[in-house]
Amino acid sequence: MKKVNKQPGQIKRNEDLMRIATYVILFITTLIFLLSQPVARGSFSFYGTILLLTAVLLLNIFSNDLEKYIGSEPKAQLIFLITSSVLILLAALVGKFYNIIFLLFMLAAQTYMMLKFKAATILMSFVLALYILILRLLGLPGSGILDLSLSLVVGMVFVITLSLVLVRYAEQTERAESLNKQLILANEKLITAQQKEKELAAAEERVRLARDIHDGLGHHLTTLSIQLQAAEKLITTKPEKAVEAIQISREETKAALEEVRHSVAVMRRHPLDGKTLVQAIQQLINDYQRTAESKIEFNHTGLQSNLDPKISNTLYRCVQEGLTNIQKHTINTSLIKITLLQDMEHIELTIQDNGLESSSEEIKSGFGLSGLRERIEQLGGHLTASPIDPQGFKLTVFINFSGGHND
Repeated sequence: MKKVNKQPGQIKRNEDLMRIATYVILFITTLIFLLSQPVARGSFSFYGTILLLTAVLLLNIFSNDLEKYIGSEPKAQLIFLITSSVLILLAALVGKFYNIIFLLFMLAAQTYMMLKFKAATILMSFVLALYILILRLLGLPGSGILDLSLSLVVGMVFVITLSLVLVRYAEQTERAESLNKQLILANEKLITAQQKEKELAAAEERVRLARDIHDGLGHHLTTLSIQLQAAEKLITTKPEKAVEAIQISREETKAALEEVRHSVAVMRRHPLDGKTLVQAIQQLINDYQRTAESKIEFNHTGLQSNLDPKISNTLYRCVQEGLTNIQKHTINTSLIKITLLQDMEHIELTIQDNGLESSSEEIKSGFGLSGLRERIEQLGGHLTASPIDPQGFKLTVFINFSGGHND
């Protein structure tokens, strides 16, 4: 017998048990025919019936190979059932062997396990009708046909119910095995996702440290370089100015070392360090003006005290990077304008200078601005940086609060 669903495990064992039961039923039926001798031994009817019963056995043995030749499992099953029905009914007719009730039970079990309930009922009703007709042709009296029919109906109800239960059990087992495989696959995907998340977190942390080193340490080293250059030029003509520049360099060196300690230990404090954003930016401006002659105008409007720390941190770094780029990449800068505007929906920062850019492309493509741009985009904003006419450079940061960054 060939089952509809062939799965490993319990379903495969059930299929093997049904196949063994089929062989046992065929063997017992053949033995009953030999012992009952409904036809004379050695006659055409005798050998014909043995041949037909053997054909039913061989059909069941090689039923799984039908699909290979037919190419369609439903068609192979239907052909198998129709052929088995014809062979069994012919055995009853040729051998005058009406007592093939066990084979009919076997056929019913196979039919209801292979076909849908409606199709199986139609096929078995047709087979049973032909069987009753054969009984009549063989001369079985009406009372005998009635008794056998009642026994057949009771047996059929039991066999069909059992078959449907086995089909349902097979479907549930198959579904359970499928769900188990999906669960295993989901667990594997979850483990992979967790591993990727760890790798991504490590990568993000490396990028964060790189940004912090660039934003903090880079700023101090730029100032240190400029002060040392100034001290070198002034040491002979204005030694007091050179001493002042060296003193500032020492302070920048200490600040740079502090940044390094915080970055290496991954315990860097918030760059505002308890200050408001305005206070922190003003401190940056004061530090900058100690080492540069440029005038800085800082205007701020509507800035609220409950600004998201992530936004405050990012805007602070933007001002720090803007001033660092002006020191590194501009000459003859006399005025720098820093404007910070906030309302209920957004906050905007602009940093504009009137100097001559030595390399505006280097400024726009540098690591500092690209890192800031990524931070700002994560906050739902955007950053633009470009030269302005007739000379100068402008950096603009716009962050919208629609994403919920402002409390």
